[in-house]
Amino acid sequence: MKKTRRRVLDRLERAQRRGRPVRLERDRVHDGNVDGIVLAVTRRWVAVECLDDGLFPDGIVFVRPKHVTRVRKDGRWRYVQRVLAGVGHQPRHVALPQDARTRDVLEIASATSPMIAFHLEHEKDAPMMVGHVFALGEDELELRFIDSEGAWEHPEVRVFGYGEVTRIDVGSRYVEALATYGDPAPEDA
Repeated sequence: MKKTRRRVLDRLERAQRRGRPVRLERDRVHDGNVDGIVLAVTRRWVAVECLDDGLFPDGIVFVRPKHVTRVRKDGRWRYVQRVLAGVGHQPRHVALPQDARTRDVLEIASATSPMIAFHLEHEKDAPMMVGHVFALGEDELELRFIDSEGAWEHPEVRVFGYGEVTRIDVGSRYVEALATYGDPAPEDA
């Protein structure tokens, strides 16, 4: 393992132990940084409770540590902790097995919420894919897609290789709004 990658993993693990907010800088992908509290660290995936505006809980984000180029401490961590306490925040927990692969993370995410989002960040301006996981195969996932106006693509499902997935979001306000206020899900979703 490269020295810089080991350093990033060490800093992620330290951030997890301390429970303090950090910024994950991700220069190698197009959707960029993630601010939040590290919940779990493995060699292949990191779970972060996302903090919108660096302050407000907004779901869980799973990212690949190989795309994290730097882990920065949030110097406002005492203030952030007061804000979190003030809004009644309860620390979240994610059981992420050390050998978790993309399929496993998608299973965990879809068990957490009926709708997930994932990103194809290697493609510039690629849209975030939001929907219901229809099937998880050996090397790919099938997603029943819902658009930004809450309309389901039906009856088609979209197929993506696990290697394309660089970030998975679950429980964010945006995704939960689509789940709650979008059109009723198709019967097979």
